[in-house]
Parts: sequence; C-alpha cells; structure tokens
Amino acid sequence: MFRNPLWLAVVFAGCGGRVGEHAPAPTSATSGAIPTGSGAQTSGATSTGESGVSGGGGGTGIAESGTTSGAGGTMSGTAGTATGGSGVMESGASSGSAETLAVRPSPGCGVAQRTLATGQWVSQPTGCTQGVQNQGTSACQAIPQGSAVPAIATKGSPEYRGWWVYVPTGYDPTKPYKVIYNGANCGAPDYFSAGAAGYPYDSVDGGNAILVGLDYDTYSIVPYCYDSLDLQSNDLEFFPWLQSRIESSLCVDMNREFFSGYNGGAVLAQQLSCAFPDKLRGVVSNAGCEPGATGTSGALPACVQKPTAAFFVHDPAATFDPLQCILPACTRDLQQNGCSVTHCDPTDTTITTPYPVPAGVSLPAGGNCVQFNGCPANYPVVFCLTPGQNQTDGRPWVVSLFWDWMNKR
Repeated sequence: MFRNPLWLAVVFAGCGGRVGEHAPAPTSATSGAIPTGSGAQTSGATSTGESGVSGGGGGTGIAESGTTSGAGGTMSGTAGTATGGSGVMESGASSGSAETLAVRPSPGCGVAQRTLATGQWVSQPTGCTQGVQNQGTSACQAIPQGSAVPAIATKGSPEYRGWWVYVPTGYDPTKPYKVIYNGANCGAPDYFSAGAAGYPYDSVDGGNAILVGLDYDTYSIVPYCYDSLDLQSNDLEFFPWLQSRIESSLCVDMNREFFSGYNGGAVLAQQLSCAFPDKLRGVVSNAGCEPGATGTSGALPACVQKPTAAFFVHDPAATFDPLQCILPACTRDLQQNGCSVTHCDPTDTTITTPYPVPAGVSLPAGGNCVQFNGCPANYPVVFCLTPGQNQTDGRPWVVSLFWDWMNKR
C-alpha cells in the first residue's frame, strides 16, 4: 500500500511498492493556524488548443473545444432554473437555511469544435507520455504555460504536466455538469498515468459528473507524487490552469466543482482548499494530512479566507498518517467557513451532530460520521472516523459516501 508523502522519504521497489522513513518535522508547524494574506493564484489562464483525441477503442464522439480564449475564473449571469444542489440540511447541524446555488454555466457550454470519446478515461493532451527521466514529451502541457521545459525538471523549474478526462456517456454540451477533480494516491507506474487512478465516481454518479484526474508533479520531494511539501510546487499553478481549461472546453457548472483526494491526493486537497476555496464548491478527502501540521513536513501557502464545504474520512488509530495530522485541516475549514465551532474534534458530541449515512452505504465496523454545528448551511464540515482502515482507500463505500454528499451540494 502506498504511503502518505508527508511522512516518507521513499524508495521504490521494482514492483512499484515503496518503503521509507518518516520525514522530519518542520522547525515551525502550522498546527491548524490560518496564514494571513491572500493566496497566490494563477486565474483565468488562456488555454491552447489540443489535437483530436481518438480515446482508444469504443466510446461515443462528443464535441469539445480545441482553442479557447480567456478561460475564466468568473462568469456573469446565470442560466435557467437552478439544478443540482438539493439544499438539504443534515440533522440541523448547519446554521440558517440552505440556499440552492444557481447554475453557473462555463464558457465551454455549447462549444462544438472537436471530438473526445465518452464513457472512458482519455489521457490529455494527446500524445502526452513519460519521456526522459521524470519529464514527458513536448506533447504535454508546459507549466508555467509557454515556458521552455528542461530535459530533467529541477525544483521550481518549468515542467510538463498531463491529466485525464472522463466525459459521461450521453454528454450534452448544453447541460452544465458537476466536475470532480481527482488526486490519486502516490506511486502510480509513471508520472503520466496517475490521472486515471483516482476514485471511480463514474460507477455511482449516473452520468451526472465530468471527472478530471491530475497526473503527478514531475518534480516532487516525494517521487511519483504531488509536490505537496513545497510552497513553490507547480501544482499550485497547474490546478487553476487546468480548471480554466476544463471550464472552457466542456460544459461545466462553475458553482459545483469539487476536489477529491486519497492519501497523497488528500494532502494536495488540503493545499487546494487553502489556496483556492473560492474555486471549489467542496473538497472530500480520505487518509490525508495537513502540510505543516505538528510532526509533519511541508507548509501551506497563504490561505484565501473564503468558504468551501469539506468532508473528511480518517482512521482514528492510523499509524502512518495519524488523526492528529488531519485535524488542523478540519480546524482551518471550520474557520474559513465562518462556523461558530472553530476547533475540530469529531469525538466531541457537544459541537457535532450525527451525519446520516445514505442508504446502501455500509461504513466499516465501528465507523461513525458527524457534522460540525454552527456552520453555514451551504458550507458544512463533515468528519467520519473509520477504525481499521489504515492506508486503505475504502472502495466502494467511500466512493458512494462522497458522491452522495457532493450530489447534494
């Protein structure tokens, strides 16, 4: 089982397994405190065109844009009747009544300029594969955009990045879809295969979401992973660029974009919920850590003081990514969301309310989910303690649990 990058210096075995030691603790830990200042964001980057994608065997051709202009962080106006979020309050834990967010169509709605296979994962950009050492071919996307990428990336230098897209069968280019960005665990076979290794929400979403998987940062302190220990990580430039591209080339509801992460991807999720909460409707994570939490390495960027809904799953007795390393992330979310409860203790029944697990989802024995009281109804914070799940991804129950929650937003 692959391990959390916050706790390892890794060595890869030939079969792809990894062993290692705990990373040293930083000299000063964040311990859940919210850094001041505004997050450095690369918003509204203009995307370049891609060549057509065959998508392999099978799959129905659908329209997607090739060249786009001025892909946006924001878009004025809303369309039609709001759909998607149910505005349902869970067990009275949130303050106020939930207001259903209007659908906000992206610039890619109605665009029909190139084909992309549906009902399967498609590697992007076309022809992007691993090349020399940790770098890909020139078919991959240079980050920062337009930069000259060296043969071997070094810390902070430009690099090639790749991603994967799963467009549901029956995709309608005039219907704004939810989007779930996926961060996989560390240790996929190469830097450009991780995007297809995240949670399979296509098995439960009924064709109502576009899935986007992020390939690894090709220069990371922990190889074959995201660079979640580095404040100069290109992940912090890649994600807003990629989000802008997806919004420009597919029909997206920009009020309902989510990030999902497991283990190494869950660490990246905490970085993104800190830096880009205003770009994400919610973040779901399993078995992650907050960079810079007491006893861990790394640090957060300056956090943007905007709310985003959050859902955590964690084993209370985890040994490699202990519960204490994710609680600061939960505390930060409570504070960013303006909750009256400002510290995270999922075992405290005076500040939490039981969260109703959806029908058909069976938690592991002893599992328990709660929602923190006093949060805005649109920005709840939910925490599930799941004993005996140390370093397991929890399929399929985690996938169904997370999707049910995202589908209500």
